Amino acid sequence: GSSGYLDDYTCGNNPYYFTFDLEPGDPFIFNNNFPVKANMDYGDLPAPYATLKSQDGARHNATGTLYLGLVAPDVEIDGIPSSDSNSDDFNGVDDENGVSFLTPIAPGTTAQLSVDASATGYLNAWMDFNGDGDFEDTGEQIATDKTLTVGANSLSVDPVPMSATGAIYSRFRFSSETGLSPIGVANDGEVEDYALGSIGDFVWDDVLNPNGKQDGEPGINGVVVHLLDFNKDLIGITVTADHPITGEPGWYEFPGLLPDFYYLKFILSGGYVFTMQNIGSDDEIDSDTNETTGETDLIVVTAGTIITNIDCGMISGADLDYGDLPDSPYLTYHASDGARHIID
Repeated sequence: GSSGYLDDYTCGNNPYYFTFDLEPGDPFIFNNNFPVKANMDYGDLPAPYATLKSQDGARHNATGTLYLGLVAPDVEIDGIPSSDSNSDDFNGVDDENGVSFLTPIAPGTTAQLSVDASATGYLNAWMDFNGDGDFEDTGEQIATDKTLTVGANSLSVDPVPMSATGAIYSRFRFSSETGLSPIGVANDGEVEDYALGSIGDFVWDDVLNPNGKQDGEPGINGVVVHLLDFNKDLIGITVTADHPITGEPGWYEFPGLLPDFYYLKFILSGGYVFTMQNIGSDDEIDSDTNETTGETDLIVVTAGTIITNIDCGMISGADLDYGDLPDSPYLTYHASDGARHIID
């Protein structure tokens, strides 16, 4: 027999094991500081999604043989919530690489994904299309016990609900078990969480005082907005409409965007011209479009980011009287802030 104790030994997330040789009658007491062996793979969605063990967050016994992507999952002692759903990538190895979003998750379209598997198993997956912080709404489970085989597997969302909005958080669970829900424990496999991003805001008529700022002017419905990639190739189209909650006209949004670089291009119609760009220091009320091309500057979308300040101001050409001196050097065109008067 012997006596002693192990006090405040820190092992972090590394899977250390301890053995003790005891004889009958030897005391053996655990206190709250005894290290916990990490053997589970957890998700990293932010609150209010169930990610932590105390929430019964999704977690898998990491066997190292059944997983998504090319890298077996590392292990954690608990979930690591983060707004960009990337925190698990920076804890241990970058193991969340099993799902590729091949297209934006755009309302009314067919979205395409690719899911890589290390072996044959079953996929259950969810997307929070309406952004209410859960996966419980009708249509939010996008894969139910879908059989995956070794390598790349196609997954479609057809169609993406018209209610899709915002960053669109998602959870993918892969296991030999069927019937998994967005929470709870699985005996093998892996959970991977993802966050996309979005761009949107407001198109308004800068008619009250054409100064390049939103001063309570009305929004404009029916304006076509193009989403362009880094090479300025067209990858998405939407049209301004009433905001689904406030009812304010002139609203637009491109939800479910992959983290990447984008431009927007607003299309003039009905005799409108663009108001002045980037007037003042408040980016929430200025116009972000070039007066000649209707394009924005480069927009950077990161995981979990909802960008809501890319605005476009237009003015009905019929509402303004301009001069006709040569623009150079007299500054006559609207883009040059030429003299103009509102017609009563």
